[in-house]
Amino acid sequence: MPNATFVEMALPAVRLAQKSVRVHTMGEVGPTVGPLFDEVNRLIDSAGLTRRGPGVAHYLDTGDGVIVAAGEQVDTTPPGLDEVVLPAVARAVTIEYEGAELSGIAAAWQSLVLQVQRLAATPTGPCREVYHTPGVDGRWRVELQQPVLD
Repeated sequence: MPNATFVEMALPAVRLAQKSVRVHTMGEVGPTVGPLFDEVNRLIDSAGLTRRGPGVAHYLDTGDGVIVAAGEQVDTTPPGLDEVVLPAVARAVTIEYEGAELSGIAAAWQSLVLQVQRLAATPTGPCREVYHTPGVDGRWRVELQQPVLD
């Protein structure tokens, strides 16, 4: 991503109603997150709940796989979903991905990882994807967020 703009910022705590699953390889993340969001949104719609912010996916490398989670911001967690609070983060490196499809998001993540390395920062905790416009009018706008330590 030659024209990538990275922003360092604090991240707020985010309360989510979510589903998560462990996968064994990074290649399984993409095909997993979409169906997780489908199930989360089906349960939220069935409960008649209103979303209070953008959907959030988050990922945590456990050394023996990756925990993939997809969640929505709602006031009440419906049956079948877990309530999770992603804690506030003092420092994160972020980049915004925009595209007609999500096929370029892996390159955006690679660019973000390289920027974290250039800053000599240490990734910590789950990284996040905040879906500001998930496929609206054929466009995606997703903020990629990597919490870091100095």
